[in-house]
Amino acid sequence: MAGAPAAAAENGRNVLVLYSSTRALPQNIISDRGLREALERPAKPRVEVFTEYLDVPRFSGETYVRTVAAFLRETYSSRPPDVIVASGDIALGFLLKNRAEAVRIATVQYKAGRRDLLWVAQLQTAALAAEADLIKLNSAQRTNRVRLHRALGGSFDASPAVTISGVSLPQ
Repeated sequence: MAGAPAAAAENGRNVLVLYSSTRALPQNIISDRGLREALERPAKPRVEVFTEYLDVPRFSGETYVRTVAAFLRETYSSRPPDVIVASGDIALGFLLKNRAEAVRIATVQYKAGRRDLLWVAQLQTAALAAEADLIKLNSAQRTNRVRLHRALGGSFDASPAVTISGVSLPQ
């Protein structure tokens, strides 16, 4: 039975979907259903989908993050995912924070002959690209908040607004 995980890896691909929040959110249910329907179509190699939930903001803190990372590392050590899908900013942030561990695991797989060096380099490139995308998303979110603030009549002036006939105008 010791060869079963290796045989499963050769016969199919493992996809891990990591959600930021809890399973009960309608958006997570719909996303998971759609992803599974798309991946369950007859395909070679076969795709097996695993799903995990970080359950944030109900649980948080450094201890929790370390515990979840250890749980995921242990759970998927014998069946490492070929692809990890982050659903939400928190899940993406979690993965980016723990990417060093992913690269370490990839390096171990390379040394064991399970992966080639190009795959490790592509993993590192993908991790850096994901981090750059997260920075862009955070920047766009802040820009949109400023635009909304301005569109609603907000100002960044230190002086208070002047009210004329019930209409607030910046000085």
